[in-house]
Amino acid sequence: MTNQVKAQTLSATQSTHTAQFGVVKKIALAVCLGVASTAAVQSFAEDTSIQTKIEQMSEDTKTYFNNGLREGKIETALLFNDNLNSFDIDVEVNGSKALLRGDVPGGVEKELAEEIALSVEGIDEVDNLLMISESAKDKPMSKDDDSFLSAVEDASISAQVKMKLLANEFVDGVDISVDTNKNVVTLEGKVKTEAEKDLAQQLVENMESVSSVENRIEVRKS
Repeated sequence: MTNQVKAQTLSATQSTHTAQFGVVKKIALAVCLGVASTAAVQSFAEDTSIQTKIEQMSEDTKTYFNNGLREGKIETALLFNDNLNSFDIDVEVNGSKALLRGDVPGGVEKELAEEIALSVEGIDEVDNLLMISESAKDKPMSKDDDSFLSAVEDASISAQVKMKLLANEFVDGVDISVDTNKNVVTLEGKVKTEAEKDLAQQLVENMESVSSVENRIEVRKS
């Protein structure tokens, strides 16, 4: 095998792993956003079926999952704080360090966001890159706004779907990504068989809060 072919193979493998880790991280993050409380997140984390799935992950995948959990906890806390517009704040977690980016209307809000991040278990350091912006003052977000409530409901549905897929022993939920828009759930990813694909769709369709399912899951070619 030539060096060029080896490099291409390595690059493809790394891209696949990165994509898989991204899915895992998003699963953890959306779970936190969906359940919207530390107690509920803890309950999820302690579920034996979920724990079994986590234990079967590689060390790298566990790291991404744990980063996603912490990220989700911070996002949830910011989301429900009446003095912050969380839609203007991006959060990234790497181990015990959180990175905050975005715009806030003043120094008080910037400091508040940092303290909220530090309050999350496992976060010991915050790199606060939030910018104080005049434009942020003109974008108040009402927690009673229909778009806000819809976004929270969709996140909640996504979290419930992810937990249901992860908890089912016959579905590889780690390889399935979930997106919800106005109660319509879209499933994407790859599974081993048509039966597993159909089971994933049936599990989601049976959920009361789901209006319909768009199944884009692909069956791996053996």
